[in-house]
Amino acid sequence: MAKKQSNLNYEVVSHDEMQQVLASSRRGRGGRVSKWEPVRTALGQIEEGKALKLTLPKREVQGLRQYLSKQMPGRSKVVSSVAQGEDDRYHVFVTSAEGSSRKKR
Repeated sequence: MAKKQSNLNYEVVSHDEMQQVLASSRRGRGGRVSKWEPVRTALGQIEEGKALKLTLPKREVQGLRQYLSKQMPGRSKVVSSVAQGEDDRYHVFVTSAEGSSRKKR
């Protein structure tokens, strides 16, 4: 039995282009855009050796980590520490994984 040829047309696009198309097409219909999208966008625009600093409740730190690992797998690093004097708040630093890696000796 011969395989049926498909007339499926497709193109390969970057992950960023995919996110832009989906975000713009969903806005008019009430589609959801993550509250972490501005962090992802800013991370793509900061200079090497720089980091984004946020202060977040503990429960949101994991949400940010999950979002970035899904949207930018292996390209970001999230480091957090308890904020002194503030209950349930953490200092969170987000860097590019490429810019934050140290050279091995």
